[in-house]
Amino acid sequence: MGGTRPRRLPRNVIFETPGSVSLPELEQRLQELWTKEGTFDASLARRRGRPRFNLYEAPPTANGSPATHHVAARAVKDLFWRYKTMAGWYAPRRAGWDTHGLPIELAVEREMGITARSQIEDFGIEAFNRRCRELVDQSIAAWKSFSDRMGYWLDYRDRFLTCSPWYMESVWWAVRRLFDQGDVYRAFRLEPYCPRCATTLSSHELELGGERRRPIARARLLISLKNDPSVRLLTSIRELWMLPAEAAIGVDAQATYLKVRWRGQVVVLLPDAVRLLDGPVEPVARLSGADLVHLEYLPPFPEPSADRRFLTVAVRQPGETGFVHLAPAHDQEAFDVCREQGIELRRALDSNGRFGPDSGDLAGRFVHGVNELVVAELKRQHSLHSVLAERKASPICWRCETPTIRLGQDSWFVSATKYRGRLLELNRGMEWIPSHLREGRMREWLAHNVDWAISRSRYWGTPLPIWICEGCGAVRCVESAVELGLAPGSDLHRPHVDRVSLACTACDRTMRRIPDVLDVWFDAGCLPFAQTGYPTARSDEFQESFPPDLMVEGVDQTRGGFYTSMVISEALFGKNFTRRAIALGHVLDGAGRKASKSRGNVLDPALVFDRFGADSLRWWFYTSVPLGRSYQISFDSIDAVARKVLRPLWNVFVLFDAQASWSDFEPRLWPPSLVESRPCLDRWILSRIAGVARSSRKLLDEYDAHGASLPYQPLITDLSNWYVRQWRRRFTGSQSRPGDRPAGLWTLYEGLLLISQLLAPFIPFLTDAIHRSLCGRSVHLCDYPDALDALQDPGLEETMAGLRATCEEANRMRSAAGVRQRQPLFAVTLPAPGYPADLLEIVGHEVNARRVEVAGSALMIDSRSTPDLVAEGWARELIWQIQAERKRVGLGIQDASIVLYRSGSRLESALAGFRELILDETRSVQLLRLAGDEDATTCSIDGETVHISVRQAARDAVPAGA
Repeated sequence: MGGTRPRRLPRNVIFETPGSVSLPELEQRLQELWTKEGTFDASLARRRGRPRFNLYEAPPTANGSPATHHVAARAVKDLFWRYKTMAGWYAPRRAGWDTHGLPIELAVEREMGITARSQIEDFGIEAFNRRCRELVDQSIAAWKSFSDRMGYWLDYRDRFLTCSPWYMESVWWAVRRLFDQGDVYRAFRLEPYCPRCATTLSSHELELGGERRRPIARARLLISLKNDPSVRLLTSIRELWMLPAEAAIGVDAQATYLKVRWRGQVVVLLPDAVRLLDGPVEPVARLSGADLVHLEYLPPFPEPSADRRFLTVAVRQPGETGFVHLAPAHDQEAFDVCREQGIELRRALDSNGRFGPDSGDLAGRFVHGVNELVVAELKRQHSLHSVLAERKASPICWRCETPTIRLGQDSWFVSATKYRGRLLELNRGMEWIPSHLREGRMREWLAHNVDWAISRSRYWGTPLPIWICEGCGAVRCVESAVELGLAPGSDLHRPHVDRVSLACTACDRTMRRIPDVLDVWFDAGCLPFAQTGYPTARSDEFQESFPPDLMVEGVDQTRGGFYTSMVISEALFGKNFTRRAIALGHVLDGAGRKASKSRGNVLDPALVFDRFGADSLRWWFYTSVPLGRSYQISFDSIDAVARKVLRPLWNVFVLFDAQASWSDFEPRLWPPSLVESRPCLDRWILSRIAGVARSSRKLLDEYDAHGASLPYQPLITDLSNWYVRQWRRRFTGSQSRPGDRPAGLWTLYEGLLLISQLLAPFIPFLTDAIHRSLCGRSVHLCDYPDALDALQDPGLEETMAGLRATCEEANRMRSAAGVRQRQPLFAVTLPAPGYPADLLEIVGHEVNARRVEVAGSALMIDSRSTPDLVAEGWARELIWQIQAERKRVGLGIQDASIVLYRSGSRLESALAGFRELILDETRSVQLLRLAGDEDATTCSIDGETVHISVRQAARDAVPAGA
């Protein structure tokens, strides 16, 4: 019996020496093996025809390389796809990408150095969109590599892209249905607008971007009346940049005003505003607010046309001075007042957020950053009273993070408010994870939703399929390429579709398409049916998979994909978009900021994978926080979970692999006699595994990925620490009872098989490596462990917990008594009777006591010292030093060794009686004297210097106790 024994476990196709393989290297080899063997396809094929589990791949945006925060949602989705497949469900998973919209366009703009929308039109829409498509193709390649590397299985042969003609036609079909239902309409409104991206944003997109505090400048002005320039109104403006868009000045017709003389001029203002005038103020008269309505005044930024009159108008809240400048093209309150009173809107900005030619020195300037120029102009006119600088929380664009403005323009809307009551009802009947979203964030959003602005004045997106007659203004909405006279599968992007004109059936004039494209979130909301090409293709598949069992996205998608999917699904099918939804928290950087590629604060997943492995990062996402809370990621936190679970589990397998190979372990020969006669320790670890399996599976069925993962950390600790520590003694000494070794091998074999199967959906690489090595089959082609209740023994688990607590207390008592851990106690007395003999042996080993007695009412230790006990303590100190030296020189558990040592006469004499113990415990064949001139490691035992050298014995040598 030696190192040349044949290996009886399956031939390992992953590694030669398991202990020397890093987890990242292991994962890369398994990824190649899965591809070669078609493991993913095989896992689906064995479940085809079984009940379906439907979870859509809510598509990521193909605008560049993925980041570490993208692992979060994918880890959760892959967990449930894998779990349901192993549990007997057919769980197809179609790959897909969101390929339209600002994310793609902005990436191309950055690449090309484009800073304004007009540059795109100069470059050419067709060429620009072609570059967007090229970026999509490049990004998809990066995403596929990333997905493979993290063990995220998808069907790429049946993929969908939102820019494909059949997907876009499904979207057009949806717009047409909504149009026919009267749910699509055009209106002139003030909408959120990004001046950088030159496009409208919907209300939910505004929520996605959040807010940022930025400096703004309010001002008080002195405005002259046209017919009497000596009379000036003390006015206020909310933001200086709005002055060129002023259409009127508001006054409170119900209030009483004062006319005062101040600094040689007459000023009209509210009585409470007199405090704003520094220096002497002389009252002149009181005026009725009604008499101040419809007065003509001289605006600070007049238009070139002399026909335009600027008048004061009645408002309810004119501000602190009594007069407020109204810019209806940019302020909702002003818009409402001016529309009600028929005042013409004055728009100072073009679609690129720049001031028009009638704005004086501001002409051509970008809206943000003009305050100093406005102040200079007002000073030149002697119109400025004061400037008030402050910081204000302002909405920002969800993609470029530019502060948004409000801009009045024609937009197309979906009547989302029409369905508000029904959406609230659907929300009440839906399962949200975390549950507080139902009555919290989601309900609040739905209760106050507004109609959805779906038109965008951009280029790379699904064109809005609406044609308008140049003559009579008739409107037509189309739903397919064929309806336009195009061949099926034609490119429906701009500018190709812009060139298609239609004949108006009402007046025989020409109809032309409006230039807008659809909100990219409309594409996303059509995912359930558009991914199959419904209604023209695969209708049965859509009906079978809708609504899905689960959708997983970030919590911000309650304002994005979750919301838009809910609106479209209800409006078209009268159903919710999913049965349940998991909304994950944000991934934060070290400073607590949301990680995003646009901010540049994302963690490169390749660095994490190469350093820790994908399994480590996946496990970190499962275990770090409950679903819905934010993740604050760092290298140290990822390393911590790997050290607690993955590496200990792997080390247990390596230990078993070495001992099983040494012992000629044959997995196919199951000894039935061992099932009932296993020692308590073996039955305890199997009971622990079965208990964790039961609780974890219950939580997986409830879609609690976090809760389902947590029990495994203490289980792996129990396995790698408590169980294996006792287990090793069966193979490192000659005192184990008959049957202990085979029982230990079979128990650890069975336990590792079960754990690898239970953890396979969570950490697919490590578990597959272990499982293949144990039985020669991929763990992902196995059934999920079930019916383990027979292994559970709660009473034994309780007994073991008490025994471990007793051992810990005894060791604390030993420490308090000043007895070294490696010196045996004379005896330990346990207060509780009834421990089986094998558990009493464990107490003796753990407490390091010569005798274990069961008597009395309290735990006691006998710390008497004898020369024999002291000598054994020294022997165990030497054993510990030899084991460390074995590890240092690279010897494995299966390797026999020769130990050479030199010590003083006192220690030498004491150790003579424990020679066999030292040989047994260190798997050594010889214990020899060390010559003086040989290299050795030096240590100290009880103050006496010892020199140790360890060498590997001949491969056919048999260590003591083997």
